[in-house]
Amino acid sequence: AILLNPLGALGTLGTLSEAQQLSRTLAGAKTLGNVELFEEAVWSSRQSQLPAEQIREALFATGLLEAAYQGPASLAYFAELDQGREQGLKIVQQIKRARVQEPAFGVLWGEEERELVVAIRGLDQVADLVTSAESRPQPLMDGKIHGGVLQGSLWLAQQLLPFVEEYRPKKIHLIGHSLGAAIASVTVAVLHSHPAFSHLVPPAHTLANTLNAPPVRATALGPLPCILPGLDLRDLLQGTVTTYINGDDLVPRLSEYSMVGLLRQGDTCQRLGKERYAELLAESLVRRSDGVQLKWEDPLRIEAAFSVETRLARLLVPGRIFNMQINTGFPVVREVSQEWMATEMVPIVRDCIRDHRLFSYKGTLEML
Repeated sequence: AILLNPLGALGTLGTLSEAQQLSRTLAGAKTLGNVELFEEAVWSSRQSQLPAEQIREALFATGLLEAAYQGPASLAYFAELDQGREQGLKIVQQIKRARVQEPAFGVLWGEEERELVVAIRGLDQVADLVTSAESRPQPLMDGKIHGGVLQGSLWLAQQLLPFVEEYRPKKIHLIGHSLGAAIASVTVAVLHSHPAFSHLVPPAHTLANTLNAPPVRATALGPLPCILPGLDLRDLLQGTVTTYINGDDLVPRLSEYSMVGLLRQGDTCQRLGKERYAELLAESLVRRSDGVQLKWEDPLRIEAAFSVETRLARLLVPGRIFNMQINTGFPVVREVSQEWMATEMVPIVRDCIRDHRLFSYKGTLEML
């Protein structure tokens, strides 16, 4: 639809964006004007906090990645101060310029924990865009992976081999944002399949229920959807990857599959009218006891007869997923399923791009 009629598609999405934004305003007004709903928002905020150690680790990840985006001097500064100094980190490879299917990454070594920490930068250059555009799924283990992400992960695993041979780490922690988050997550699976890393990786079926951090793990901030998991791949990533989705971050919700649903919603919005559609969305947002976002099927039964979608790969976000929202002024975080993320309405509202940026992730985590 976008290729055949780009101006019409943009107009449809523009109208839908206005309706979504209006629905948030209407829903917020209804919540603030209702004592029970307001108290429920406060209660949800208090009941949904992350453990302090998990928040500290997530904030460590945001700080490291902020430094990675800013360049070698900032990464060295991070290693020497604050959390970097606390963990005794030293830089063993500075951030290098990204190439197609070769992500920009830096490596730090923590002597005390005998841990390699790998920071993988997200979309920042044209080469990163080319990598993310190569989305045709390719096989890995018993599942399939976004093609560009898999090739970047295979390349990164090869680059890590010399560091593993030199330092013989007990743990490897991959940290990434955006495209880098997807590559960090999939690299865990690649390392699991590589014989050189076998001493670090326990069987996949033991990871999902472990209480301790696995030897090879990833922290992913706003990854793009990148996996079609089989059972083994799903178990592995559930036990080794912690994923954070901030607010209305567009990137983890956007795929070819979700774009079809988005255009169908836009058609419904134009048919009903922006104001009426916004009222229906607002009613659904207020009515739902658990949610801040809207599913495709909720208020209008937007089934869209997914004849087109069935021909598209419904790529999913990897790992255990924590969705962070500011609900009526209160921070709320919930663990959600991969399927929940795949069927959630794609927000095209004012903050959908801003919420993807690292400073926004950091601000939300600090509120938690």
